[in-house]
Amino acid sequence: MTAPALVCDSQEWPFTGAEAQIGRSQPEAGIAPSVDLTPLDPERSVSRRHAVIHRVDDGSWCIRDLGSINGTTLDGTALAPHRDYPLRDGAKLRFGDVGCGFVLAHPETVADPRPGSVASRSPAGGSQAGERRIFLCYRRDDSRWPTGRLADALCEHFGRNRVFMDVEHLRVGNWRDQIKQSLDASSVVVVVIGPGWAAELARRDPATDQVRYEISTAAQRGSTLVPVLVDGARMPEAADLDDATSVLADQEAYQLREDKYWRPTLDVLLAELGRVLASDWSLGGAPDSEPRTEITARPASA
Repeated sequence: MTAPALVCDSQEWPFTGAEAQIGRSQPEAGIAPSVDLTPLDPERSVSRRHAVIHRVDDGSWCIRDLGSINGTTLDGTALAPHRDYPLRDGAKLRFGDVGCGFVLAHPETVADPRPGSVASRSPAGGSQAGERRIFLCYRRDDSRWPTGRLADALCEHFGRNRVFMDVEHLRVGNWRDQIKQSLDASSVVVVVIGPGWAAELARRDPATDQVRYEISTAAQRGSTLVPVLVDGARMPEAADLDDATSVLADQEAYQLREDKYWRPTLDVLLAELGRVLASDWSLGGAPDSEPRTEITARPASA
């Protein structure tokens, strides 16, 4: 296990002491925050001295907004300035327009290119013993950003260690072996399908197509396959599928819609995934609790 860290976009800042200042640097004014978000904040939404994360007497960690201009949110709730709020493992933070994740006492971490996400690494992308995963299968050119948003929601609902996404977990080496090991630890494979998915299937070389391999391997091992349609995509016709992906033709698809319909359609999907995984949670322990609707602040320390 390593020290707590803040993971933002493609960078990670492990904490080396009891306090981490978050903000934007200004060398001429002597401002050099330990978490410098300047490269991730082209719109300058982050204040020079934006927030601080610090360890309190009982060993837990808190965050305090330092009176920033554009504010700080914790799991979607705006924080009052100059007050301490307790942090949980996997908490989602936003400093101005910059989304980050807080990782507490975690396995070796890797950077995550999706804003506001937390990535963890364990051997072959595996989760802790007994935990069963949700595997996200998608094409980056077709649905990278909707998949990232879905991954955030799954991590928040089920726990970040129970969600596998290749950009977080794949390392140098044989990608087939790594994917197979991750599928062995997964009960459900969510196949994210965007408007260009079928065209990409036709264009890709079957011998090296990662998506084909993921779907066919999942089908062979008896995983539950759940097609999820995004960006107005339609389910591919059976004629558009090949031997490796034809199993999708028999699966019920879920449509994730945008704008005001995102949350209602997401809730339907989360409920279905929870039902499928219910028996696995009894083996690996109860899933993380529902996202908090209220956050209680501690009195600010002196």
